[in-house]
Amino acid sequence: MEKAFDIPVHSIILMIGPVNSGKSHLCKNKLVHDLYKNSRPDKPTNIQNISLEDIQRGLGQLSNDTFHSNSREMEVVRPQALEILLHRVNVVSSYPVNAEYIIVDANGMDKSLRSELTLIAKKNKYNIGVVILDYKDKKDYFKHIPEHEDDEGVKLYNTIINVGVKALRSKVIPSIKKNDFKFIHKIKNNDFNSLEFTSSNFKSFSSKVLNPNTEFLIIGDVHGCLDELKEIIEDDGFEIYKSGIIKERPGHQVLLLGDFVDKGPQIKDTIEFVHKNCKRGTMLTLIGNHENFVVKFLRGEIKRDANITDDFLRTYMDTIFEIEDDEVSRKRLFEIVDNSGEFYIHKNFIATHAPCKEKYLGKVDSKSLRAQRMIGYPKRADFGSDESHIEGINGFFGFLIDESSGDKPDHFFGHVQTRRMMTVNKFNLDTGCVSGGNLTSAKIYKDGSKVFWSLDSKQKKTKDLNEFFK
Repeated sequence: MEKAFDIPVHSIILMIGPVNSGKSHLCKNKLVHDLYKNSRPDKPTNIQNISLEDIQRGLGQLSNDTFHSNSREMEVVRPQALEILLHRVNVVSSYPVNAEYIIVDANGMDKSLRSELTLIAKKNKYNIGVVILDYKDKKDYFKHIPEHEDDEGVKLYNTIINVGVKALRSKVIPSIKKNDFKFIHKIKNNDFNSLEFTSSNFKSFSSKVLNPNTEFLIIGDVHGCLDELKEIIEDDGFEIYKSGIIKERPGHQVLLLGDFVDKGPQIKDTIEFVHKNCKRGTMLTLIGNHENFVVKFLRGEIKRDANITDDFLRTYMDTIFEIEDDEVSRKRLFEIVDNSGEFYIHKNFIATHAPCKEKYLGKVDSKSLRAQRMIGYPKRADFGSDESHIEGINGFFGFLIDESSGDKPDHFFGHVQTRRMMTVNKFNLDTGCVSGGNLTSAKIYKDGSKVFWSLDSKQKKTKDLNEFFK
């Protein structure tokens, strides 16, 4: 019977075991094989299997037949090999690579290496876990001594393995604490065929990866402005029937960046329109901070308190009062949110509701999901003039400029009402439709080219919006 070990997506997996325990064989022939069963809809799953020994051999041009893993020649290049290994782990765990799984096949018995990898994981919002080859029967560690070794070679291997097993059991395993790692998996024998490595959250991750052959019309924060939403959809060439159903266009889809509820004039009708078309498959939605709050409040997960008063709710989350007694609208909104994501990845772009630092993009841990959905930022009321507000916003969102590059995928987001806020590859599409500004969209073609389109809001002008990142 197979024993299953769960490894979350976006994990650094450190192999721990003494020399000759079979770490490399387990990585190449079982771990990588099992993780590849988690397939993305757009391209092969990115599994990085980084071997310290392979790097050492490459640096020194050292063959397996002549130089064993503990030879002097291998040890000489170990410090440089470790530098390369750590650099590579950092690169492949950084955006936009974001490898789904990073296997580190090295001497994980080294505490300093575990500490360095933990720092990289923390910086890049990765899980880190260990797979420990902790065999019950000590004889299992001695089953794969190379056959070509002479008596002296076998004796040396036996000595090294004995020292390694003793260190593993007396020092290494006691030093590995549950609080330091996302997972700790112990392999109890070297029958690797009896093991299975799974990834319970990969399906949730892959549901946020879009069809690479689809062209998308991405639309900023709607906030109940249904007439403008329908108009901008029709401007792109979609046909909307009287029933509110968008006529299917093969290879085309509408993507809302979230915040389609609250503040606007047609909340219930907007919910119905979005629900119909999400169910039909012509539309996708991100979870905005407004949908997230409203649904959690109506489900009892958020309670009234000194800050969440009726005045606050009526000002910012008025959808609650519109639909709390309307079972149909409530269920429709719940269903939309339950089937939406905090991000969507396409070969040409990534979309989130809120602007956020790149270390959070496309990650599925709770902190990253929140960062992609919500960010608090300086408001105009906090400043004495437009000039000081612009300066404050430019400083607060300076990371968008620092992380911008024409070589990276485009990043589309909303959440921040502006007249204009764009860099070379980061584009805010919330241009204040509900405040009398514009509703803005971006059409993304298969080749990655894009066209922006804005239409004037039909709402009364209640805000003067500023332009940022001139």
